[in-house]
Amino acid sequence: MLIAGDGQVTLTWTTASEKDNDYFEIQRQANSDWITVGTVQGTNEVTGSNYQYVDSDVINGVTYTYRLISHDINGTVHEYELTAQATPGRPSVPVQYALYQNYPNPFNPITTISYDVAETGFVSLKIYDVVGREVAILVDGKLAAGSYAATWNARGLPSGIYLCRMDAGSFTKVRKLLLVK
Repeated sequence: MLIAGDGQVTLTWTTASEKDNDYFEIQRQANSDWITVGTVQGTNEVTGSNYQYVDSDVINGVTYTYRLISHDINGTVHEYELTAQATPGRPSVPVQYALYQNYPNPFNPITTISYDVAETGFVSLKIYDVVGREVAILVDGKLAAGSYAATWNARGLPSGIYLCRMDAGSFTKVRKLLLVK
């Protein structure tokens, strides 16, 4: 999946399982050629993994095409036929409040929570355990209208289900987050 932002494109992908995976090569098409823009180390998790790469060497308003290439530890290269396109640009102001599902989910121990603020005002973004105890405050103050992302590091907390609650004006939304260590 590609997410176009202001001066960047974020690539995210998930593997179902991995064996002997060394790393992923991220390529971007330049005219008719493919150039490598980055690499991401593989995890070799039997249950698969969530991956993310941010390409910030892009220009707003230009459409980019990407593909992934997997490299095994024995040197075998797997070129995937699937490509995806994105056009980065300056985002418009959101018209409604939103709290999106965290990524990755499940996570260990860091995850990103994106949210939209429709108008300037007080915003609260807090994390609770399943019995309702507050375990983290990510945002607690006045924000201008816009799209935001908060990173939560759950290092030191036990595996389990956590709840992320956003309050802004009359808007309230809760999302479940799964910490798996």
